[in-house]
Amino acid sequence: MPLIVVGLDVERPGGECAALVSATDLLATIADITGLPMSAPDSISFHPYLSNPDRPSIRRTLYSEHFGPNGPPPFEHWRRAIRDERYKLHRGSNADQFYDLELDPYEQSDLLEVGLDEAQRERYPYLDRQMVLLVGR
Repeated sequence: MPLIVVGLDVERPGGECAALVSATDLLATIADITGLPMSAPDSISFHPYLSNPDRPSIRRTLYSEHFGPNGPPPFEHWRRAIRDERYKLHRGSNADQFYDLELDPYEQSDLLEVGLDEAQRERYPYLDRQMVLLVGR
């Protein structure tokens, strides 16, 4: 999802940055820019990207989840996703899905259905482990 940032620290107005950034990173970024103390373990400042949008990603992965319907459990359906710079793993009420976002940015071809190449066979277990570390399954 795009994020547009405007301000004095933006080195290249109109530029783009492909680094992994989460909405939770806004807190750390605002604290970093203003010099205010901040403690939120899931927030990482993206201030360095404003002056150097070509900088490699500070984050290695991004995680998101959705439960429905809204309200307290039990939920009829749930979905979690974790991604790195290239691959994305979906896990939910149904079977896992795995996508190559570089070749398939609209997530149309589930690699688990068509078969994994060597690089994909390395990344799938990595993302699986990262998700297990975050949510325990």
